[in-house]
Amino acid sequence: MRQSDAERSAFMGDGGLDSGGIDKQWHKGGDPVYKAMRNGFVRKVYGILTAQLFMTFGMIFVVVFVGPVKKWACDSTSTDACCGAQGTTGCESFSAANMRSHGGTCNLHPSGGCEVPTDSLQSALTASCVISIVFIFGIICCESCSRQVPTNYLALFGFTLCESIMLSVVCLFVNSSAVGLAAAMTALVTAGLTAYACTTKSDFTGMGGYLFAALLTMVVCGFVGSFFSAFYQTEWIQNLYAGAGCLIFSMYIVYDTQLIVGGDHHKYEFSVDDYVFAALNIYLDIVNLFIYILQLLNDR
Repeated sequence: MRQSDAERSAFMGDGGLDSGGIDKQWHKGGDPVYKAMRNGFVRKVYGILTAQLFMTFGMIFVVVFVGPVKKWACDSTSTDACCGAQGTTGCESFSAANMRSHGGTCNLHPSGGCEVPTDSLQSALTASCVISIVFIFGIICCESCSRQVPTNYLALFGFTLCESIMLSVVCLFVNSSAVGLAAAMTALVTAGLTAYACTTKSDFTGMGGYLFAALLTMVVCGFVGSFFSAFYQTEWIQNLYAGAGCLIFSMYIVYDTQLIVGGDHHKYEFSVDDYVFAALNIYLDIVNLFIYILQLLNDR
């Protein structure tokens, strides 16, 4: 669940940002050609983002909430949760020790998802993690992967597919109700922050350095904390870490939205050629916000 942090951190360069070139001069002069170009850029970015979110959250909801798919993913021969296993009196006494009851075929947790990861799930998680890193660095380092059609769309589709698989696997090991609630909360927070970013006259596009410093601090703390069991076993530390993640990525949503929209009040903005960069940035903001909200809500 720290993978997207590193991806977002790696993505925070200055490539594609325009701080006062010809585009900005046109806009400040009220040139209608620039306005039309900018509006087309915004529509393209949010069209791509919509497709990415439909793929990701569509896959999550199918894997987590569709019984036959969940049964297949968890390698369980029954869609019923493993309640009443041998030596238990009900779901309250469910444990990993007796999860494969009924002839060793049950791997569904009473609160939803899988009880223990299967070999296939672990392989899918590892493969999608490695491939997503390849895609993200390909988009960053190779101009044809970010600007040349259709290479940029294929690279973005591959990365989004890998992210969707990783998140789907992760969501199989949290409460199903928390997944739905986290998705709803993420949608509401994102909509509210987007509306604020588009309507406020405050310029947040100069906050990139501060946000990157905060994100890097989180990544380093998470990496160092992974060597100490207390980091994962102490609930208040985990909640504090997740709360900080929610705050940072909420600020990133405002920041990236203003970079996408541009305007007189914004010092920096994405170049109109960098619609893949822009869509990928805002996508990672939303995905990370969802992950940290989910971490706060989950009690498994």
